[in-house]
Amino acid sequence: INLSKGASIDIQKFVKIKNSKECKEFREWLRTINDRTTDEEILSYINSFKGKLANFYNSTSSKTIRFLANTAVGLLSAPASIGLGALDTFLLEKILPENGIVSFVNNKIPSIFRDID
Repeated sequence: INLSKGASIDIQKFVKIKNSKECKEFREWLRTINDRTTDEEILSYINSFKGKLANFYNSTSSKTIRFLANTAVGLLSAPASIGLGALDTFLLEKILPENGIVSFVNNKIPSIFRDID
């Protein structure tokens, strides 16, 4: 986002995300970066497929889709619904936990900017 071309910062959103869990994780991660860490390594981490997939899987729209799918399966078979719920929990906790750093950079920071057209 180019602030010189008619964009501004939403201060209320900025203050809100400044205290978020994702921002805290981002600040902690920044402390681990040293002068030998290359820009490519940083970009590779932030733009990783797994990180983006995890953030999508943990998004509100994905949660809605998973809820509807589990409900539909539950109407057909309660045991299958229980299995699907267990698989969903396993994926959320073990395979695709939300990456606060990726979420902060890709979702939170861009959300504070708004166009002033």
